[in-house]
Amino acid sequence: MVRDNKQVESGLDRRRILQGIGAAGAMAVAGCLSGDGDDNGDGNDNGDQERAMQLLEEGFEEEGFEPPYEADLVTNENPERVQWSQIVQQVLENTGYFDLELQQYEWTTYQEIVLSEESAEENHLAALGWSAGFDPDAYVNFLLHSDFHTPSCCNTNHYANEELDSLIDEGKTETDPEERVAIYEELQNLVAQESPLTFVRFGEELIAYREEALDNWTVSPFDSTRFSTIYNVYAGTSISFADPDGDGELKASVGANIANFDPTQQNDTTSTQATVPLIYEGLVGSDYSGEPQPWLAEDWEQQDDTTYTFYLREGVQFHNGEELTADHVKASMERYKGTPREADVYDWLGEDGEIRVVDDYELEIELSEPYAPFLLNVGNALIVPMAGIEEEYGGEGAVDLQEEPIGTGPYMHEEYQPDELYRVSRNDDYWGQELMDSAPEPDTIQFRVIVESSVRQSALEAGDIHVVSPPPASFQDLDDSDEIVAKSTTSGGFDMLIPPVQHEPFTNAKVRRALALLIPRQQIIDTVYNGIGVPAYGPISPVAKRFALDNEELIDVLEG
Repeated sequence: MVRDNKQVESGLDRRRILQGIGAAGAMAVAGCLSGDGDDNGDGNDNGDQERAMQLLEEGFEEEGFEPPYEADLVTNENPERVQWSQIVQQVLENTGYFDLELQQYEWTTYQEIVLSEESAEENHLAALGWSAGFDPDAYVNFLLHSDFHTPSCCNTNHYANEELDSLIDEGKTETDPEERVAIYEELQNLVAQESPLTFVRFGEELIAYREEALDNWTVSPFDSTRFSTIYNVYAGTSISFADPDGDGELKASVGANIANFDPTQQNDTTSTQATVPLIYEGLVGSDYSGEPQPWLAEDWEQQDDTTYTFYLREGVQFHNGEELTADHVKASMERYKGTPREADVYDWLGEDGEIRVVDDYELEIELSEPYAPFLLNVGNALIVPMAGIEEEYGGEGAVDLQEEPIGTGPYMHEEYQPDELYRVSRNDDYWGQELMDSAPEPDTIQFRVIVESSVRQSALEAGDIHVVSPPPASFQDLDDSDEIVAKSTTSGGFDMLIPPVQHEPFTNAKVRRALALLIPRQQIIDTVYNGIGVPAYGPISPVAKRFALDNEELIDVLEG
């Protein structure tokens, strides 16, 4: 999605739609509003549900809105998302205040619906996902700040709150760690009070691979299928590929077609998964604990609160033979202006910021104002050759990166057959070749387009593919296999329900808070995700450690 960024779509674009929610799910839904005092699955008694009903009554009355509220509940055809949307639909309809119709769309159509400029005009609830990183800003800025109403980015219901905007701005410009913790505590309490989004579940990144093919896979919190020796060097491990088929090819899978190969246009997980960091790279990366690590920049210095100097690696070649210079970095960053991914640069650079070339291998970036997560975010700007940069930014514009991706990464684009496969081949001139040689690497990587999660699992079990990101329902079965290794780690992503805050009765915060209290999170986790994940009442994942609040504190705010 949205900036999927991964948990924008975990297993995005799968077209198989589960029929019904099964007996266990039906029983769970039936018990949600029974009022019998039993635990509702989130560790709280039905007092939460009683308070939700009070809030609904008060909110509908204050808005002068006669129930039921009739609208669509929209989702893409991700099987798990369809399942939990069905549960939510039944729970809300059981209150008597809602009459919802579930609508399911394939991802491209769904993306157009939720990310269009007119998205706020749609009077519907939307089920979606989001993925962020180690810094709390990534969980709130693009989703909740009024500057990022669609189509600028991902504030899809065009929620606007000056106090929240101020806290978001303050949080990313404050550099004192303790002050930032206090800011994000206040911010999360305000988000719970206003409830512009309803958070459902923090997930886990899952990976399953054949033991005969791979060894030492370390799971990234943001993309379980990230195959990169350099990332794993920073993670303290080294993936090795045993080539069981004797053809030098690692066989992986994706759940949808690659929508776009140009990094300034990518708004879905599949596209970034297939190109970053295999094809494209940035100045700085991070290890799996959130520490910045050198990438195309071998070193950097912070000159003052807003000025950074980067020193580039020398001798780095793009796949088309161009040699990386500071001019490439400047032009690559500036070309983000006016694109769907503009915020990847201009959120930290600002309107008055400047990128200055000092010489071929040195450049300065001066920000408009201090930006606390700068080193974690500057690497989101991916560097491309002059051949792929428009003339207005000093490039030649001879290559359309949407059709022919060219970067500096360890693999090069080889072929793409829509609905079939995407293949990359090893870059023998890669600047990190010594790292690549530290463990056996595949000559090519094939991503087979398999939309059915059950078919992907069968292909893995049969040895037709070597690695998949499995659905939660089959994770334990794969973990029990003697031939397959299954691993997981806490994810930086969450599932959420987006209410239409511009439309009555959701213009009333009490109605939105009631919605947040009604969601049977633990039942969704148990029924849909086979117990994998944790309930989410706020936007900041436990991956961000010290910034995430306890659910109990947020529930107290929701109850008012």
